Amino acid sequence: MDKLLNAIASRLNVRVVEKEEKDTNLVNGVVTLSMEFFDYRDVSDEVRELFKKELNNHLFSKFQEAKIGEHVEYGFDYGNVRPLGTLMEDANDNLAEVLLKLPALNDGERYTFPCDTYICFTLTDKKDNHFNAKPSMVSPWIIEAYSKQ
Repeated sequence: MDKLLNAIASRLNVRVVEKEEKDTNLVNGVVTLSMEFFDYRDVSDEVRELFKKELNNHLFSKFQEAKIGEHVEYGFDYGNVRPLGTLMEDANDNLAEVLLKLPALNDGERYTFPCDTYICFTLTDKKDNHFNAKPSMVSPWIIEAYSKQ
């Protein structure tokens, strides 16, 4: 599990709004187009470690409630893990619950993963507080990062 957590955490970043531009078109009415430009920066090793711990704890708590064969999905900006959660833009609620445990960021900053980030765990066995699961759906970038660990 450590290898998989390391692979996922390897692409956790902070997105920072660098500038916002507005353009107004005065032909046939007024349309204002607003665009934001972003920069991305790595999170600290401490935040990466905290993310791995919180993801592991979240998955453990979800498996305590789950039945064998049930899925726990984590997704960021991915259509098949919708609906998008109500807790955070672009993240489903499971991933948002993990990200919300990380240190708060400044205005204009947010935690982010690459587009189409998803991982789905299927519970295969459960005894007391010991769970066996298999990843049943995984983003290609996670598989690539896992193979490089």
